[in-house]
Parts: sequence; structure tokens; C-alpha cells
Amino acid sequence: TTIMWALLQTKRSLFIYSLLALNILTGASLFLRANGFIQTWSAIIFWIVQVILLITLLRPTVPVAIGTWLTSAGKLLPLAATQFLLVFRSAFRRDTTAKSAFFGWIKTLIFAFIVVVVFLGLLSQADPVFAELVSEFRSQIVGRTLWSIVLVVLTATLWTIRMPTENHNETQAGWLSHRDSTVIQSLVILIVGTFLVVQFQYLFAGSTELLVKLDLTFSEYVRQGFSELLLAILIGGIIVFLAGVRTRSLQGIQKVTTQVLLSVLVLELGLLLFSALQRNMLYVDTYGLTRVRVMGDFFLGWLGLFLVILLAFGWQKLSEKRALVGLWIGALTVLVCINVINIDKVV
Repeated sequence: TTIMWALLQTKRSLFIYSLLALNILTGASLFLRANGFIQTWSAIIFWIVQVILLITLLRPTVPVAIGTWLTSAGKLLPLAATQFLLVFRSAFRRDTTAKSAFFGWIKTLIFAFIVVVVFLGLLSQADPVFAELVSEFRSQIVGRTLWSIVLVVLTATLWTIRMPTENHNETQAGWLSHRDSTVIQSLVILIVGTFLVVQFQYLFAGSTELLVKLDLTFSEYVRQGFSELLLAILIGGIIVFLAGVRTRSLQGIQKVTTQVLLSVLVLELGLLLFSALQRNMLYVDTYGLTRVRVMGDFFLGWLGLFLVILLAFGWQKLSEKRALVGLWIGALTVLVCINVINIDKVV
């Protein structure tokens, strides 16, 4: 797949080369690593990279803003469905173009495949000896050939698509007003602040009186909700990003208010991140390391970088393009580390 993408790409840049390198890394990880957790993540990231590479292939210019990436991904499916219908119709026209001839061959192969399957089924029912001879062949040809044809048709269809040429340098969030941003940030600050007060009393100060009343052991309290904390930090970061986008179009007191709220929210999310780290460390001290806890530490480190970049973006110290570059480099570093480091040996 890497060779295919390298040949298809006409826009060569460091970003494209990093995608191709990540394609090789995650693909090789599926075969070279015995860690099921890493294999699962490598498979997920591998397919995400395929989508990103496809978007870069279909768009005349590579997007430099999150909004453009999301818009492109959203348009890809309906565009592909519409294009497939047009291509399917063109295969039945009497046309001499190379593209029409190519899809005409696919149409011929589909018809031939259907005829072969039907006759194999009918004749296998007519003669048990013949049925025994073709049983293994039939079990393989139906699944593999059918999926091969589907993949060829879908891939060829997608290659004929061209995305719109617009490419905003910064994400636009016109649907989010200053009032929306202020109310949402204020509520999240209030909720997270209350949560941190509870965390400080029982997680950091070591008081266990309420835990006894709730019939919870300290290990249960530490373990429960770790993934929910990470998800809350990620969602809070998205809110901070949208607030940072709104600061681009604000002036005066509105801009200052948004940036102050943004900074307070990032600080609370940082404390929330520290709370998650503290939970993880306390659980490690009690029960020892596991693969998941090591991976959790890696993800916590990436989230820390995520919050720092968001703070700089909110105060307009970084453009969206530079913020994306920073997050991309951080993500690549984490992915390389978890694939290169022998986590089982560390455990």
C-alpha cells in the first residue's frame, strides 16, 4: 500500500512522507509485534492514515486546518456514493475512452463471476463427486473474489473524485457565538472545579472517611473512572480549541474574557490530567505495571502536550497550522515509542 500511495501522490511534502512512514510502521507492527493492544491500535491508525492519504490525493491542496479536514472527511462518503453511480452508469455506455473501457472490464468480470457461481452451484447439486471437487474452490472464490471486485470498484471510483478547491487557512466556527463560548466554558469550569475539590480531599490528601461510608476500597476509587477522566480532558480540549477559534474574530473585552476563561479551563484540565496520572501511579504502586497502564502514561504525556499547544493557540501565539504540526509531531513520537519500546520488558 505504501508503494501504491507513493506512486499516486503528486504533492510531495514532509507531511506526505511522514504519512507514508507511518503507513509502513503501523503495517509492519501488525506482523512484528506480539502485543495485541499495540496491534489493535496499529490497525486503527493504519486505516486512519489510509483515509488521510486519500483526502490528500483527492484534494488539489493539502488542508492546513482542522475544519477543512473534517469537511473533507464528511464529503468523502456522499461524493463516493454519487461517483459510484455515475461510474456504474458509464460502464454501460458505448464509449471508447480509457476510463470507460476500464470500468467496462470490471462490469464484464462481475457478470462472469455471477455466471460461474450460479453454474458451480447448480452442477454441484447435480453430482456429488463434482460437488466434492469444487467445494474448496467454491468456498474460497465466493468470499475472496467478491471482496476483491468490491475493493477494486471502490478504489477506482474514489480515484475519479476531485474535492472542491477551497482551503481555509483557519478553521471557521461561525455557528458558535461569543455568548455560547462564554456560557459553555463557565459551566465546564464550575463542574471541573467542583470535581477537583473532591479529588483533592480524597485522592491527594489521603482522607478515606467518605470512602469507608461509601463502602469503597482505595484501589477501587483509584481505578474507577480513569478512562472517563481522559475522555473528559479530550472533550474539554475541544471546547478550548473552539474558544481559541472564536478569539480570532473578537475584539476588546470580549476577546480578553474568552482568553481568561480559556486559560482557567486549561489550568483545570491540567489538574485533571495530574489527577489521572496520580490515579495511575497509585494503582501501579499497589498492583504493579501492566501494558494498559504504560500505554496510559504515554497517552497522558500526549494530552499534556495537547493542552500546552491549545493554550498557546488560544492566546494567538500559534497559528492553527503550527498547532497541528505540533500535535502531529507529538502523536508520531508517541506512536514510534510504543512500537519501538519493548513494553513487556518494561512491565
